[in-house]
Amino acid sequence: MKEPILNNNTSSKILFSSSKMSLAIFISRILGLIREQLIAFTFGASWLTDAFWVAYRIPNMLRDLLAEGAFSSAYIPVLTELKQKKSDGFPVFIWSMMCVMSFISLVVVVLLIIFTPQILTLISPSFFDNPEKFELTVNLARIMIPYLLLVSIAALLTGTLNTIKIFFIPALAPACFNLSIIVSIFFLSDFVVTFGVNKVYVLALGVTIGGILQILIQVPSLLKNNLIPNKKKVIISGEIKKVMGRVGLGALGMSAGQINIIVSTILATGSMVGAISWLTYSFRLFQLPVGILSIPIAGSNLVYFSDAWKSKKQEKAIKILRTSITISFMLMIPSSILLFIFSDIIISIVFERGAFGVNDVLNTSLALKCYVIGLPFYGMYKILTPVFYSIDKTRVTVIISTFVILINIIFCIFLIDYGFHVLAIGATVSILLNCALQIYYLIINNLFPITLFFNFHFCKLILLNMLLCFVSSWVNNSFNLIVFLEEMPFLSGVIFCTLMALFYLISIFSLGIESLLFDFLSKVRKKLF
Repeated sequence: MKEPILNNNTSSKILFSSSKMSLAIFISRILGLIREQLIAFTFGASWLTDAFWVAYRIPNMLRDLLAEGAFSSAYIPVLTELKQKKSDGFPVFIWSMMCVMSFISLVVVVLLIIFTPQILTLISPSFFDNPEKFELTVNLARIMIPYLLLVSIAALLTGTLNTIKIFFIPALAPACFNLSIIVSIFFLSDFVVTFGVNKVYVLALGVTIGGILQILIQVPSLLKNNLIPNKKKVIISGEIKKVMGRVGLGALGMSAGQINIIVSTILATGSMVGAISWLTYSFRLFQLPVGILSIPIAGSNLVYFSDAWKSKKQEKAIKILRTSITISFMLMIPSSILLFIFSDIIISIVFERGAFGVNDVLNTSLALKCYVIGLPFYGMYKILTPVFYSIDKTRVTVIISTFVILINIIFCIFLIDYGFHVLAIGATVSILLNCALQIYYLIINNLFPITLFFNFHFCKLILLNMLLCFVSSWVNNSFNLIVFLEEMPFLSGVIFCTLMALFYLISIFSLGIESLLFDFLSKVRKKLF
């Protein structure tokens, strides 16, 4: 028996909200791709980029801890619950939460700046053997560490606006970050060189300025919706304590993730020059479909699922989750197949210029193939993890994440001699295992039915994507696509988009959710006209 997808009205709301987020994130990811191209063109995969990426990992990995990871998942369900009570203290709670998070982030930032050399010695011990490289990495890190405070505030504003169903502007905020780095490379490189400063410093400046812009772009929406209280008082309420308690639990699980990143960084920096950069460039491409397709679906799902679950409408919440999972798999499985089969061509077109050579293309392509195998499960993970926060099962995600990360660390340590790409394989194995354990827990404890994850729709998707895999492999082996793409890029783009649109239409009609598409298009038409 087929499980029904959610009624068209709510489903189209999820799809419409996801689409608005997708458009904003698409703009951001395109700017991010341009950013990566500029960095690759200017610096290649060199010791300078290795120094920058290692330095950037300090604020970036803690961003997952204090901002976009544990905090967002803990904050939105509590804020949703408060909103449903129609409490007058809604703006005061937001202001208080921002003050508390800012104070905690500021303390962390100060400690990180003081102990930067010791932290870098821990996560990249091989850099210590090269004094010039180590000093550069320390300086870059100290410039970028304040970004942690800025992105924590930006994440809180994003969660707040998403809760009141504002998705486009918050999703556009990361575009400001990417634009900041692009502008810095173009306009500050020659300026800093005249002072005898290495131009790699403009990347660090761009990161910090980008954090400021991520906050500023969201402030008008907060003012427009009266979300900033007239009296700026801080009240440590029960809701604040509840959020911080959940963040504490989430941080425990996330801290295991940071240990995983540290171990991976140590292994990558110790393997060969360029390994950090190859893994970073490939992961950026891996993140492209995650950002454009998966994160919007997960973000919309969290808001609507939390709304339904906190209103005691469990059946509706499950149907919302089913809709999100179906759409996610429908989009992510084809993305995984195409990125895997055409990885060499994609890396060559995107990065092969300037200081980025053929060897860099081959190694980056290898890493990308290892990452994208887990792409559909990464999409599932992005949806399921916040759900555990909404149903008050935070401890479960912490235990699962910690266990999986320990397995991944052991896996990578024992197999790193086979090559740097083992780190990408480890990431794929860990995300697969994480999803499997989360699904097992939800089913075995009768929280959600097994048909939510294994159903007729899923079987249809597998068959359709097997066909896509066969056709894509045949095209890749039969034609010299790189020449065709270089000589006729516009025509190539039109053909590709047409074929993918046709494939998705077939998928939609095969799954029996064409009414959802028609309802979605009707909403778009009303918005435009």
